[in-house]
Amino acid sequence: MREFRDTGYFAKEDGTIIGKQGRPLSKKRIRGEYQSVRISNGDITKGNMLTHIIVAECYYGPKPKGLVTDHIDGNKMNNHKDNLEYVTREENQKRAYRLGLQTPKTCHFRYQNQTNK
Repeated sequence: MREFRDTGYFAKEDGTIIGKQGRPLSKKRIRGEYQSVRISNGDITKGNMLTHIIVAECYYGPKPKGLVTDHIDGNKMNNHKDNLEYVTREENQKRAYRLGLQTPKTCHFRYQNQTNK
């Protein structure tokens, strides 16, 4: 279990976020796909934060500029640390296409015979 930005909130490897009272926070779905939790701290904007962003930052450090946090298996409810990685937006979209989560029309990258990658 690792602390998120010295806030008193912790992320477990399985994606559970532990609140300041030591209990798991209830998760809310945002945009029907992602899990979020309510975070409240002086230097962090109060409000909902995406669970996968918290877990990735706790276990892999701050997200490098130009990268996004990706769910390796495409399951946006699976926020286990081993299912998250930082990738480029293009890599994220190519993976979503390969997994059948996006169609060529919804992908923003130019693909040429991406089925072999």
